[in-house]
Amino acid sequence: MLPVLTKPAALITAADIEQLIGWPETAALEFKVALSDRSGREGEWARNGVLTDLAKERLFKEVVALANAQGGHLFVGVAQSEDNPPRATEIHPIPKVGDLAVRLEQAASSGIEPPIPNLIVQSVEFTGGAGVLMLRVPQSRDAPHRAPDLHCYVRRGINSEPMMMREVQNMMLRLASRGDQLEREISALQARFRTFIDRCNHAWTGFQISCVPVGGPIDIDRVYNKPGLGRWVRNIPIKSGMKDVLIAPHEPTDQRPILGGARWLTSSGRGIAEKVIERDGKVTFAMATPPRESGEREIYRDWVLGSMVNALVAVDACRRCAGVPETEYAIELAIGSHMTAIEGPTIVIESTWKEGSPLPRPTVTFPRQSFGRVEDLSDLISATNQDILDCIGVGRVDAQRIELDFPSA
Repeated sequence: MLPVLTKPAALITAADIEQLIGWPETAALEFKVALSDRSGREGEWARNGVLTDLAKERLFKEVVALANAQGGHLFVGVAQSEDNPPRATEIHPIPKVGDLAVRLEQAASSGIEPPIPNLIVQSVEFTGGAGVLMLRVPQSRDAPHRAPDLHCYVRRGINSEPMMMREVQNMMLRLASRGDQLEREISALQARFRTFIDRCNHAWTGFQISCVPVGGPIDIDRVYNKPGLGRWVRNIPIKSGMKDVLIAPHEPTDQRPILGGARWLTSSGRGIAEKVIERDGKVTFAMATPPRESGEREIYRDWVLGSMVNALVAVDACRRCAGVPETEYAIELAIGSHMTAIEGPTIVIESTWKEGSPLPRPTVTFPRQSFGRVEDLSDLISATNQDILDCIGVGRVDAQRIELDFPSA
């Protein structure tokens, strides 16, 4: 698959865009040479820097059609052939493409109803401020969406066509059903965590991070031995908000195939760590650890936050493998003890002087979070850190935003 369709949007270069030449339009890929006026020629933006209502209406019709289908990419500034389907033939840079991206992102939030979650509008400059505009459109959990002309559109083949009322109603019913299915999938992963902890010694404690695609299953051809899916970062550099490095638990290295996925496992004196990736995109990371010789049952905050980073790295790798790089995921953290425990483990904030406090109950499931753009990784880790500190009733200066110095590529 082309890098331009899978790389984080902020890392896409002009060279990536040029690789589109020769590729055909598909149900998930649309090219436009420019923002056009009524005659089909270059519109007011190219001539005078004016973003007209007509140009927005035509563009957002295509965006809505993708969001109401399987999602995809729309590139403005790429000329196409007369073939069927059309193929990208050359780059036709749009002037002031950075300004255009900002204007369109603002217009999309008010012109599309309801707004499309995690819609990315990215400019890729070639020269002199001119370049190509990329709109990365996720399959939306809030569909059906309406364009500014108040019609719902959907992608059929390479065409964007109005939806019939029955189609709109059926889509709403399917999405409501998907919400119920998402809850069942997360509940099943929570049960897996209970099993994971309960099969350990009764004094052990642990945590699990569960990651499930919100819009429905994605398709990874084969998980076992897939490059990138086993990546693990032990020392995670931090720009600001805590110390200099966030230290994750030891890497689960023993990879084995399982039905519909793969499992990584490691076992040491510090405990057991397990990572599971399924071909439908679900990712879980769980760790269980024995008590100290003194009997104290402890979970280190670094372990949780470092494991969260690595779970999200695995999510991003899954999305790229499936060709859906910004698909939204639901992320849920649970920290707990064996089913026979009467109190929760102590969350250790600083290992040097053992500052920490116990959880208020044996098992705590933290507020569910959403993960879409890779650029939001630091925000999600910061929110998790704040939730942990709030849960144990500790007010800390380092509850401020954590800025990871972590490459997303």
